[in-house]
Amino acid sequence: MFAELFLDYYRETGDPHLFERGVVALKSAFVMMYCPENPAAKALWGKVWDFFGEEDYGFTMENYGHGGHATEAGEGIGEFTIYDWGNGAAAEARNRIFDHFGDVYVDRVRGHVFGIDSLNVALEGSRLTVSAAAGESRPVRVVTEDGASRTVDAPVTVEL
Repeated sequence: MFAELFLDYYRETGDPHLFERGVVALKSAFVMMYCPENPAAKALWGKVWDFFGEEDYGFTMENYGHGGHATEAGEGIGEFTIYDWGNGAAAEARNRIFDHFGDVYVDRVRGHVFGIDSLNVALEGSRLTVSAAAGESRPVRVVTEDGASRTVDAPVTVEL
């Protein structure tokens, strides 16, 4: 819930650690989600709720460890979620950040660039290089500090 606030705080201060902290906060909203992309979490969910299947992909507890403790056996995983705390809050945060910061945010004035969605990025002068961490090709929305945006196909090197 604080991911976008960290990114906004970066815009005010220019401290790149704040932006990076915001990206990590965003990612943390998804790491306990029940889905194939999170095999360790998926296995843990399966220990506790053995009836979970593909139709439950995307489920996450609104607050893992809500009772104050967690174990490798799955203690700490609850039985409910509500849209505005669990998976819904994660999805909303991702969508708001995508709208305002894209997949790549470039602050040309300060010389900073940030990959938000598992992207490797580099900024050399006005040349931006973007590649996906997993090596795949995909469209990427690039947003600059003045609010301008454009979509490019990564991997790519472009002039800003």
